[in-house]
Amino acid sequence: MASFDAQHITSPVQKALILRRLRDSRAQLTVTFLDSKRFYNSTIIAVDATAGTLDLDELHPARGHEAVQSGSRLRVETRLDGVETRFVVEVAEVLLSNGIYFYRAPFPNPLIYQQLRQFHRVQVKRSFAHRLSVGEHELDARLVDISAGGFCATLTDKKAKVAKGEEHECRLQIGEEEPISLKVQVRYTNETDRGQTRFGAMFLDLVGTERRRIDRLVMDLQRELRRLT
Repeated sequence: MASFDAQHITSPVQKALILRRLRDSRAQLTVTFLDSKRFYNSTIIAVDATAGTLDLDELHPARGHEAVQSGSRLRVETRLDGVETRFVVEVAEVLLSNGIYFYRAPFPNPLIYQQLRQFHRVQVKRSFAHRLSVGEHELDARLVDISAGGFCATLTDKKAKVAKGEEHECRLQIGEEEPISLKVQVRYTNETDRGQTRFGAMFLDLVGTERRRIDRLVMDLQRELRRLT
């Protein structure tokens, strides 16, 4: 079970720093209206520390944008570098620039910055379209679960093996997207009822674009699981 270290950020300076990091990384935001469970996507496109405001890009799909008006309260969640950030904002203005709508809102109070002491694992359903190859021999595997810190997977070939302590280069392809290149260390192995090798792996040196793509994947899977429950 994951444990959490949640910080309720109320300092305008600290809030501005965190919001700017989310803006600069173009972190994908999961947005819901407070009275709805329907999910929408957005990003932070501007942060004004002097005015104490942030600008959110228009919601997608479009039906979300159509429902936004001055006074709308939006719940925002995202993840960056393994840290979950969430807050609620009240839209002050719906604005238009170069044919694109965006929403201006005062800084949230508080902003909840939730560092995971242990990475929370998200189950990967068998219907999830992906391909995972492991090591120089490109062993085929299927994800069982994944977190910001690593994954559990099952090798599809019963003859294929990995060993605890080994380090491998992996490629994880989601649908038709470009593969994510990963370096992992095997932390444990066991055998399934079907005689396949199941193993847990920890990400090594995961930074930059690859880190952001894993964070986004974990967040998308969490969102899908919540939608189905």
